[in-house]
Amino acid sequence: SCATGQLLKAYIENLDKWLATVGPFEVVVDSANVCYDKGFDKLTVNNVDKLFMISIQCDANAQSHCFVASEAMNPVMRRLIDAGKSVVYVPSQLNDDSVILYIALWSHRKMQKFSHGKVVTNDNFRDVVEHMSKTVDSRPFSKWKARACVSHEDRAVNVLQM
Repeated sequence: SCATGQLLKAYIENLDKWLATVGPFEVVVDSANVCYDKGFDKLTVNNVDKLFMISIQCDANAQSHCFVASEAMNPVMRRLIDAGKSVVYVPSQLNDDSVILYIALWSHRKMQKFSHGKVVTNDNFRDVVEHMSKTVDSRPFSKWKARACVSHEDRAVNVLQM
């Protein structure tokens, strides 16, 4: 709809300004799917952080990551991931998958020191692929996803490398 298009345009303009001041990020995390897929406990964020360190083999001091979450997130969960993290909240009217991929691609283009940007998720991005297939050829995205996806079966988490 027209209202959603205007919201998206305003959101992306603000996101670009925010990214210019705090980005780029080596890792973009789909918080709703990764952190809270199976419920929530106090150790979730720390456990996910440890998983990132192991799975992407980065030095803890060199890593920068961004959590993408819904504005409607439970306040307790929100406080926990806000502490010391870069968090992007996506309005419920917008698709968080598109925002996750936008931040990852923006970061990948801006940061030459990271050879590969990473998206940590357990999402298949069906919404994005469906939208792309209506507007452009979605085969390149599907091929990239097939090449870039690294599964972590113990946590049902994927790390997608840009």
